[in-house]
Amino acid sequence: MADIVTGLRQVIQALVAPDLKAIQAKHDATTHLIDAFRSEMRSEFAALRAANQIEVLRQVSPLKRASQRP
Repeated sequence: MADIVTGLRQVIQALVAPDLKAIQAKHDATTHLIDAFRSEMRSEFAALRAANQIEVLRQVSPLKRASQRP
């Protein structure tokens, strides 16, 4: 009985292990790609946020000056 289990285990490992390793490699590559994309998007959003803040200050600044005049 132990020989059957051992033989079956070896067959499963021989047939399934390469596929599982390939799937794991694809998973790791996809995870790396998603992490890189996430980082790029955060950088882009930070740049847009900064540009928007500058634009708001540029447009609001004349209004502040006008309201401070007597």
